[in-house]
Amino acid sequence: QTGNTARTRTVRSNRTEKAASQQQSSNEIQTKVFEEKERIEKKIQEYENIHLPNWYKLVEALETSDITDSYKYAETAKRQTKEILDDIPDVEWGNTGDKEFDIQCEQLKNKMLEAYTAKYESIVKLIIFIENPDSPEKMTEAIVAVEESADIWEEFIDEVSEVIY
Repeated sequence: QTGNTARTRTVRSNRTEKAASQQQSSNEIQTKVFEEKERIEKKIQEYENIHLPNWYKLVEALETSDITDSYKYAETAKRQTKEILDDIPDVEWGNTGDKEFDIQCEQLKNKMLEAYTAKYESIVKLIIFIENPDSPEKMTEAIVAVEESADIWEEFIDEVSEVIY
Protein backbone atom coordinates (compact mmCIF):
# COMPACT_ATOMS: atom_id res chain seq x y z
CA GLN A 1 0.00 0.00 0.00
CA THR A 2 2.77 2.43 0.92
CA GLY A 3 4.56 1.74 -2.38
CA ASN A 4 1.36 2.38 -4.33
CA THR A 5 0.78 5.63 -2.47
CA ALA A 6 4.30 6.78 -3.21
CA ARG A 7 3.90 5.86 -6.88
CA THR A 8 0.55 7.65 -7.02
CA ARG A 9 2.15 10.76 -5.51
CA THR A 10 5.00 10.54 -8.03
CA VAL A 11 2.59 10.14 -10.97
CA ARG A 12 0.47 13.08 -9.73
CA SER A 13 3.58 15.14 -9.17
CA ASN A 14 4.84 14.36 -12.69
CA ARG A 15 1.44 15.23 -14.17
CA THR A 16 1.37 18.52 -12.28
CA GLU A 17 4.90 19.36 -13.41
CA LYS A 18 4.05 18.42 -16.98
CA ALA A 19 0.89 20.56 -16.92
CA ALA A 20 2.83 23.48 -15.45
CA SER A 21 5.52 23.05 -18.11
CA GLN A 22 2.90 22.95 -20.87
CA GLN A 23 1.24 26.07 -19.48
CA GLN A 24 4.60 27.85 -19.37
CA SER A 25 5.31 26.77 -22.95
CA SER A 26 1.86 27.98 -24.04
CA ASN A 27 2.46 31.34 -22.36
CA GLU A 28 5.85 31.65 -24.06
CA ILE A 29 4.26 30.92 -27.45
CA GLN A 30 1.52 33.49 -26.83
CA THR A 31 4.18 36.05 -25.93
CA LYS A 32 6.13 35.24 -29.10
CA VAL A 33 2.97 35.59 -31.21
CA PHE A 34 2.21 38.98 -29.63
CA GLU A 35 5.78 40.18 -30.24
CA GLU A 36 5.67 38.89 -33.81
CA LYS A 37 2.45 40.76 -34.50
CA GLU A 38 4.17 43.94 -33.32
CA ARG A 39 7.16 43.24 -35.60
CA ILE A 40 4.86 42.66 -38.57
CA GLU A 41 2.94 45.86 -37.94
CA LYS A 42 6.19 47.80 -37.56
CA LYS A 43 7.61 46.45 -40.86
CA ILE A 44 4.43 47.15 -42.79
CA GLN A 45 4.35 50.67 -41.35
CA GLU A 46 8.00 51.13 -42.34
CA TYR A 47 7.20 50.16 -45.94
CA GLU A 48 4.17 52.44 -46.03
CA ASN A 49 6.22 55.35 -44.70
CA ILE A 50 8.69 54.78 -47.53
CA HIS A 51 6.27 54.79 -50.42
CA LEU A 52 2.87 56.26 -49.51
CA PRO A 53 3.76 59.97 -49.20
CA ASN A 54 5.22 59.96 -52.70
CA TRP A 55 2.35 57.81 -54.00
CA TYR A 56 -0.16 60.44 -52.83
CA LYS A 57 1.86 63.15 -54.59
CA LEU A 58 1.83 61.05 -57.76
CA VAL A 59 -1.95 60.65 -57.61
CA GLU A 60 -2.37 64.39 -57.08
CA ALA A 61 -0.05 65.22 -59.99
CA LEU A 62 -1.95 62.81 -62.25
CA GLU A 63 -5.29 64.31 -61.20
CA THR A 64 -4.07 67.80 -62.12
CA SER A 65 -2.49 66.53 -65.37
CA ASP A 66 0.94 67.78 -64.31
CA ILE A 67 3.06 65.64 -66.61
CA THR A 68 6.42 66.78 -65.24
CA ASP A 69 5.56 66.10 -61.60
CA SER A 70 3.69 62.92 -62.52
CA TYR A 71 6.79 61.56 -64.19
CA LYS A 72 9.05 62.64 -61.33
CA TYR A 73 6.81 61.05 -58.67
CA ALA A 74 6.30 57.92 -60.77
CA GLU A 75 10.06 57.43 -61.11
CA THR A 76 10.47 57.90 -57.36
CA ALA A 77 7.60 55.48 -56.69
CA LYS A 78 9.19 52.93 -59.00
CA ARG A 79 12.53 53.18 -57.16
CA GLN A 80 10.93 53.05 -53.71
CA THR A 81 8.73 50.09 -54.59
CA LYS A 82 11.70 48.24 -56.08
CA GLU A 83 13.66 48.78 -52.85
CA ILE A 84 10.77 47.33 -50.86
CA LEU A 85 10.47 44.38 -53.25
CA ASP A 86 14.18 43.72 -52.84
CA ASP A 87 13.80 43.76 -49.03
CA ILE A 88 10.74 41.49 -48.73
CA PRO A 89 12.61 38.18 -49.28
CA ASP A 90 14.74 38.96 -46.21
CA VAL A 91 11.68 39.44 -44.01
CA GLU A 92 11.31 36.53 -41.60
CA TRP A 93 8.00 36.26 -39.81
CA GLY A 94 6.73 33.36 -37.81
CA ASN A 95 8.81 30.81 -35.94
CA THR A 96 6.70 31.41 -32.83
CA GLY A 97 5.80 27.81 -32.15
CA ASP A 98 2.16 28.50 -33.01
CA LYS A 99 1.86 26.45 -36.18
CA GLU A 100 -1.31 28.14 -37.48
CA PHE A 101 0.01 31.64 -36.84
CA ASP A 102 3.36 30.82 -38.44
CA ILE A 103 1.54 29.62 -41.58
CA GLN A 104 -0.48 32.86 -41.61
CA CYS A 105 2.79 34.81 -41.41
CA GLU A 106 4.18 33.05 -44.47
CA GLN A 107 0.94 33.64 -46.37
CA LEU A 108 1.01 37.30 -45.38
CA LYS A 109 4.57 37.68 -46.62
CA ASN A 110 3.56 36.12 -49.95
CA LYS A 111 0.54 38.43 -50.19
CA MET A 112 2.78 41.41 -49.42
CA LEU A 113 5.15 40.40 -52.20
CA GLU A 114 2.21 40.06 -54.58
CA ALA A 115 0.81 43.48 -53.56
CA TYR A 116 4.10 45.32 -54.00
CA THR A 117 4.78 43.51 -57.28
CA ALA A 118 1.40 44.61 -58.60
CA LYS A 119 2.07 48.15 -57.41
CA TYR A 120 5.47 48.11 -59.14
CA GLU A 121 3.97 46.82 -62.40
CA SER A 122 1.26 49.48 -62.30
CA ILE A 123 3.89 52.20 -61.80
CA VAL A 124 5.85 50.92 -64.80
CA LYS A 125 2.69 51.09 -66.94
CA LEU A 126 1.95 54.58 -65.60
CA ILE A 127 5.42 55.72 -66.63
CA ILE A 128 4.92 54.28 -70.11
CA PHE A 129 1.61 56.14 -70.36
CA ILE A 130 3.16 59.40 -69.08
CA GLU A 131 5.83 59.05 -71.75
CA ASN A 132 3.10 58.42 -74.37
CA PRO A 133 0.18 60.59 -73.22
CA ASP A 134 -1.54 60.53 -76.60
CA SER A 135 -1.78 56.73 -76.68
CA PRO A 136 -5.24 55.48 -75.66
CA GLU A 137 -3.79 51.96 -75.55
CA LYS A 138 -1.09 52.95 -73.03
CA MET A 139 -3.65 54.86 -70.98
CA THR A 140 -5.95 51.82 -70.86
CA GLU A 141 -3.08 49.52 -69.86
CA ALA A 142 -2.12 51.92 -67.08
CA ILE A 143 -5.68 52.22 -65.80
CA VAL A 144 -6.19 48.45 -65.79
CA ALA A 145 -2.86 47.89 -64.02
CA VAL A 146 -3.65 50.49 -61.34
CA GLU A 147 -7.13 49.03 -60.75
CA GLU A 148 -5.75 45.49 -60.48
CA SER A 149 -3.04 46.74 -58.14
CA ALA A 150 -5.64 48.45 -55.96
CA ASP A 151 -7.65 45.22 -55.70
CA ILE A 152 -4.59 43.18 -54.75
CA TRP A 153 -3.53 45.87 -52.29
CA GLU A 154 -6.95 45.73 -50.63
CA GLU A 155 -6.66 41.94 -50.27
CA PHE A 156 -3.23 42.43 -48.70
CA ILE A 157 -4.54 44.97 -46.19
CA ASP A 158 -7.41 42.63 -45.30
CA GLU A 159 -4.94 39.84 -44.67
CA VAL A 160 -2.80 42.14 -42.53
CA SER A 161 -5.87 42.88 -40.41
CA GLU A 162 -6.64 39.18 -40.01
CA VAL A 163 -3.11 38.33 -38.91
CA ILE A 164 -2.17 41.15 -36.58
CA TYR A 165 -5.48 42.36 -35.13
